[in-house]
Amino acid sequence: MNHIDPLRDFDSFPDSALMPFKSAASIASLSVTTAYRLSKVSRFPPPIRISERITTVRFGDLREYLADPVRYGDERDCHSQKKVGDKCGDAESEK
Repeated sequence: MNHIDPLRDFDSFPDSALMPFKSAASIASLSVTTAYRLSKVSRFPPPIRISERITTVRFGDLREYLADPVRYGDERDCHSQKKVGDKCGDAESEK
């Protein structure tokens, strides 16, 4: 049986591939509970439920998180809160 280990083979998967949420939390050195809490406030990649018992995360989202965990979600927060015509990071849009 040819077993694929998402931790060992991390760089070989395309961004659209899915990995178990528990493995994603482990790679990020987070507990599963903390990862869920962070995902609820857009600070960790969103969980994707593919069945009743299986929840996953996209490799690309996890890679983005791992590249800068502190700033992950800043761009998403900005776009979700902006009004038409506003630009993220624009001082004029905060008036």
